[in-house]
Amino acid sequence: MRALATIHNSLRPHGLLLDVRPAPQHPQLVIQHNQRNQRNQHGDQNSPATAYQDRRGGEGAAEQVARVVRIGQIDDSYRIGTQVIADAAMQTVIDAGHFVRERAETFTVIYHSENMETLLAYMAESWSSAHISAQVIAQAREELAREPGEAQVRRAIRAVRLRRT
Repeated sequence: MRALATIHNSLRPHGLLLDVRPAPQHPQLVIQHNQRNQRNQHGDQNSPATAYQDRRGGEGAAEQVARVVRIGQIDDSYRIGTQVIADAAMQTVIDAGHFVRERAETFTVIYHSENMETLLAYMAESWSSAHISAQVIAQAREELAREPGEAQVRRAIRAVRLRRT
């Protein structure tokens, strides 16, 4: 609450505050497999091909086709708890008339990793409050062993624009 009071006092009247942070929900772990499909002159798809991407879409052009396999969720209960507390604090200053919520959007940020080892190392270093179960890790490794692809963490981010009153 003290930080929000400081922000309120620092802003000019009608100044803007942009609150961008993770939405209070668990991120999802997926495996994305990419394939190139070649189209012939009639627009029919052939088997996966190594043709290059023709931006004009001409004969023999290839397009990237992604197949996404949902593996499971990442337990981020600690951060979700802190987001719930932050949401309550923000609502308190809105209810007190210090800010007016003008707009809110939720979008997805995707963390890309070429394999599970790289992803797990990143999480251990930068996201230690989150936990991926051994079962979810094993499923992801099995999926990557079956077919080349990349591990992705998909996280919902919420951006809220507030105007000082």
